[in-house]
Amino acid sequence: DLQTLETIPVSLFRHAADIVSLNISKNLSLQLPSDILQSCVNLRELRFAYNEARRLMSNLSLAQKLTHLDVSNNRLEDLGNAGLHKIETLVALKLQNNRLSALPAAFADLRHLRSLNISTNNFTEFPLPVCSIASLVDLDVSFNRLESLPAQVGSLHALDRLIANNNRFQGAFPDTMRNMQSLRELDIRFNFFTNIQVLAEIPNLESAYCGNNSATAFDPKLLRLKTLHLSKNPITQFSIASSTQSLVFLTLTSAKLAVIPPAAFDNMLNLERLVLDNNQLSTIPAEIGKLKRLQHFSCIKNLLSSLPPEIGQLTNLKSLDVHNNNLKVLPAEIWQLTNLSFLNASSNVLCSFPAPPPQGSLSSTGTATTTPSDEKIPDPQRKQSVVSFSRMNTTMAATLRTLLLGDNRYSDDVFQELSVLTELRVLNLSFNEIIEVPPSALGRLQNLVELYLSGNELNSLPAEDFERIPTLRILHVNANKLQTLPAELGKIRRLLVLDVGSNSLKYNINNWPYDWNWNWNLDLVYLNMSGNKKLEIRPSISVNPAARERNLSDFTALTKLRVLGLMDVTLMVSSPPDQTEDRRVRTTSSEIHNMSYGMADSLGRDEHLSIIDLVVRRFRGNEHEAVFGLFDGQISSTCGNKISHFLQESFTTYLSAELSRLRKEEGIPDGLRRAFLNINREMGLAAGAGFNAKKGAQPLSQQRPSLVSMLGPETLTCGASALVIYLVGKTMYVANAGDAVALLSKTDGEAKLLSEKHHAALEIDRIREAGGVVSRDGKINDILELSRAIGYFHLVPIVQAAPYITEITLSEQDEFVILGNRELWEYISYQTAVDIARTEREDLMLAAQKLRDFAITYGASSKIMVMIIGVGDLFHKKSKARIRNASAQRGLSGSSAIEEEFILKKKRGKDELPADSDLARLEREVPPPVGELAMVFTDIKNSTALWETNYIAMRSAIKIHNSLMRRQLRIIGGYEVKTEGDAFMVSFPTTFSAMLWCFTVQTQLLLADWPQEILDSPHGKEIFDPVSGNVMYRGISVRMGIHYGSPVCEPDPITRRMDYFGPMVNRASRISAVADGGQITISSDAVREIKALETLLDDGDEEIDQDEFGDEILLASTRRDMSMLKKMGFGLVPIGDRKLKGLENPEFISLVYPKYLGPRLEMDLSSAAKPIVPAGPEQVFQSEQRSIDLRDLRHLGLLCLRLERLCSEYPLPGSTQSKMELLTGPLVIKIKEDEDNMVLAKVLENIVTRIEVPSCPHLN
Repeated sequence: DLQTLETIPVSLFRHAADIVSLNISKNLSLQLPSDILQSCVNLRELRFAYNEARRLMSNLSLAQKLTHLDVSNNRLEDLGNAGLHKIETLVALKLQNNRLSALPAAFADLRHLRSLNISTNNFTEFPLPVCSIASLVDLDVSFNRLESLPAQVGSLHALDRLIANNNRFQGAFPDTMRNMQSLRELDIRFNFFTNIQVLAEIPNLESAYCGNNSATAFDPKLLRLKTLHLSKNPITQFSIASSTQSLVFLTLTSAKLAVIPPAAFDNMLNLERLVLDNNQLSTIPAEIGKLKRLQHFSCIKNLLSSLPPEIGQLTNLKSLDVHNNNLKVLPAEIWQLTNLSFLNASSNVLCSFPAPPPQGSLSSTGTATTTPSDEKIPDPQRKQSVVSFSRMNTTMAATLRTLLLGDNRYSDDVFQELSVLTELRVLNLSFNEIIEVPPSALGRLQNLVELYLSGNELNSLPAEDFERIPTLRILHVNANKLQTLPAELGKIRRLLVLDVGSNSLKYNINNWPYDWNWNWNLDLVYLNMSGNKKLEIRPSISVNPAARERNLSDFTALTKLRVLGLMDVTLMVSSPPDQTEDRRVRTTSSEIHNMSYGMADSLGRDEHLSIIDLVVRRFRGNEHEAVFGLFDGQISSTCGNKISHFLQESFTTYLSAELSRLRKEEGIPDGLRRAFLNINREMGLAAGAGFNAKKGAQPLSQQRPSLVSMLGPETLTCGASALVIYLVGKTMYVANAGDAVALLSKTDGEAKLLSEKHHAALEIDRIREAGGVVSRDGKINDILELSRAIGYFHLVPIVQAAPYITEITLSEQDEFVILGNRELWEYISYQTAVDIARTEREDLMLAAQKLRDFAITYGASSKIMVMIIGVGDLFHKKSKARIRNASAQRGLSGSSAIEEEFILKKKRGKDELPADSDLARLEREVPPPVGELAMVFTDIKNSTALWETNYIAMRSAIKIHNSLMRRQLRIIGGYEVKTEGDAFMVSFPTTFSAMLWCFTVQTQLLLADWPQEILDSPHGKEIFDPVSGNVMYRGISVRMGIHYGSPVCEPDPITRRMDYFGPMVNRASRISAVADGGQITISSDAVREIKALETLLDDGDEEIDQDEFGDEILLASTRRDMSMLKKMGFGLVPIGDRKLKGLENPEFISLVYPKYLGPRLEMDLSSAAKPIVPAGPEQVFQSEQRSIDLRDLRHLGLLCLRLERLCSEYPLPGSTQSKMELLTGPLVIKIKEDEDNMVLAKVLENIVTRIEVPSCPHLN
């Protein structure tokens, strides 16, 4: 708290000689007199922080024995008159969070200074006087604007710790840093260093934090290094040339590693923690088995197809996390990991779990022996012998506590192996292919605390097994096919969480002797039955075994309940339980304004309900308005739930009030912003006892005493993230303050971010101006990571409630919006979230549950909330029948007997699913087109040169290239025939889909996260359009060729995939060879087909004969593709007859390109290397020809606005304002240049209606 001292109290003078430490911080008006400094002859420490001082007193040098001086968090701009260099005894000096841009040259005279903190200032050049302080041990220059380190820094031979994170350092370190013999800790995170190799030569360096830089390679000598963090560097090469016995922690996450050299593990044998997440590794060297001391190994989100058997030699390994890979099998040697307690292999393509080793196959040390054994896997129904238990005690079965195997392809058989893991506490098998849990399979897992079986095909639960698991606390069986629940669930008396949502429950809840009823699980804090549309809860009185009457349809006995989900459940009881600040009851339907809606949540480890949702239909009584909100309060036993509940109860009141007060020049974003600010202000007034009496205005909270009562003084230091969506017709406003995030899923599978995470590191300048400081951990004043939120009044004005606001005009290309809190995004990326949700886009309740369950199986343990809004339903009527992956039906029409037999063999099953876990989430691959089809060949330009000069970087780049191509094939609907090297051969049912794929890939290639070596090469450097400034070439450049015809179609007997032969294929291959990098060539046959399809579809006949076109699904997809192409806009330039290699007749070739990449054509026309000479006029295909003139429509809209203003502001009697003055002002009508006829027609109809039926009370 701020103090009010204006001068030093007289009492201090009496004891001045005894004062050793003096703290006069947070006194804004205080001036330090000279006599007090002269009197304090033994003063060693002086703290003068947070005083808003703009300059230091010149008398500080009078404290001749001062050793520690803290003048941080002021507004000091220079130290010229302070004379600090005269204090020869000074040992520690804190100057952080000021406005300093230079240090006096005399600073070099501080011969005894050991610790100097000048972080969070305005330094743009490294202060050279610092380099002359030979005694310096600890130096912090973080959070400045430094761009380079001077060579003189190497003279700091005594420096032990250098903190330089969050600057603008570029290039390489000075070579003189190898002379810093005493340096042990270095933090250079969040800079732009491209070369950090010098760090390998600092002899005594122990800890190096180098994350978030631009280094591409590192080959350290690692003489004494213990901790090395290289996260988020585009590193493609990492090796360790010499052996080290000191390295303990190594982190290489989010790099560009495609391979780990085997020798790297040979040289760090004492490693205990290894993190390789988010790379492109497809294998792990067998040499990993030499890391005998390794305790934690994480390789999340890579491309691993297998783990080496040598991993079983890591007998000290405690945690193994390999989720989100392409593992087909786990090695049997994992049973040898005798200390393993955590194993996460979720989101792979696993079908079976390795069988436990037979008796005698393990030695006493847990390593494999050569003793043969034919012993079968023990039957879980039989009681195991003492010998069997002893055998399992020498495997991971004795130590494994957490096993996460969600999102794989396990069947019922997996329980045979898992039943011997008797020490398990957490088992997650969500979203597998389990139809039935075998009897007694779970009975042996008597220590189980958490069981997740969501997203399987379960029709029933093993009733007897639950009686044997008294320790069970959490049970998730949602998203199955359960119709009833066994009464034995009621015998798990300490069950806390039960999720049975999105099943087919339909049973008599009052039949408690045979079917489950919640009244027997009185400890429940979370119960979700939402999504069971056939479930009815009817009132009834029954009698329990103790002969006490109980209403079995009542929930009042569940006094500990925090969340009760009854969405879509038919309630025939008088009223559901009351909702309180610590209880959320959901009874609404999953449809809002004809939009589907789904939500899911989890309490995690939180005992209170600190996260809550908001759904308001018919906001302000209007059918076309709705409000959705997510309020995530701080986890706290006293205030998090109060704040969240306050926001849920009050936000719409404030929003409605602010919208009604909007001035004419203001818009809805202004109302949203003021709603956030005012509810934050009102919450502070309500929480601060007696504080509102200082204000003259009557606060809204005084009119609602119930809300005031829920907020107490303890909430002043708490806060919440707030995310709100306000829908008005087909316009969506998204406002957020905090770290809750909203995403928009497009019909092409793209994830579009709608909100902004307000982390402190992103608003450093504003935070500093407000008097705050950001710590190394990214926290404001070492307290809070958020820079914007509701509440946290002890940090105001550093933390503010001003929201980030996005306005979106929804279109037919928008599918749904995902709202999620921080915990969700900690474990699932934005694009992955959209991919997961799209697999269940016909049932958004199931999609929301799936997202939550995926986060849990990835390791999330805190509270989670997911809300999904089906905004696409505003444009499309929802089909009654659920058709998944409708695009898979393309190309079936006209199949011959051979092709039909081939297609029938391709029924979806384990063999058909791709071996890539990411691709498996996307649309099912289309059946191979037959008959007349479009074929595309692609090839990378200068790939040979790139491989020769950047071999390691190309290993990473080619994986990025392949992943991008295959992802778009799944989304758009193409068939991958084969790949040869880096070339793709793909087929499509129509030329429109082929062109759309080519255009999309060419655009995505510009946005790909290529290795830096590729971008630095002459073949991958960025090339900009000189006119627009847009990037035209970047990274790998791909040539493409499109041809249309009828190839010979035959399935390959080895690969069992369709293959194509004949002259059509040969010509298609040669057509692509004509193109240069980044170009798309197209044959005359393909051009004719484009024009024919365009003529056919533009006739406006909705009932085109299928004999003319094909099946109905193909027709619909072709219309969609054509619409997307025309909205995108594209051009076609003939380049004339070209003689093709090996073909007798020439081919008339054209170039086709998307509108965005049009400038490439101008570059190619002027290229000296391979110029293009057009053979005909360019044809440009825009959106369909407008029947409404855009200019006339704007004039009409302007006239409408002027008339409305005239009506609404007609001068009253006595007004001096003229009519001409009323008609002036910033009147505009906003219509996008590329709007189609449908949108323009709707705008025209709206304008005409407003003119014909004016709202003009003065003229009535």
